[in-house]
Amino acid sequence: MTQEYRTSMAQDGSEQVLRIPPEFAMSERDVVLRKQDSLLVIQPVSDIPSETSLLSLLKSFSKIEDEFPDVDKNLQPLDDLNTPDSF
Repeated sequence: MTQEYRTSMAQDGSEQVLRIPPEFAMSERDVVLRKQDSLLVIQPVSDIPSETSLLSLLKSFSKIEDEFPDVDKNLQPLDDLNTPDSF
């Protein structure tokens, strides 16, 4: 069941402040605020699935089977380069 409560917005300098009634109070201080079409969504950080992390995204990629070219093919070995002793 969806709860609904009508509240008001206040202006604090250049920011808007939303008055959240006690029935909707969140125990967390860290939240994500996002706009979805005309909706304003406030979500506790702990409710965000870990699948949204970069590591999870990278793990979801399939293995690359392509052959990569040998980019060092025509280069001299590093030992044969003449470099100054000090910079």
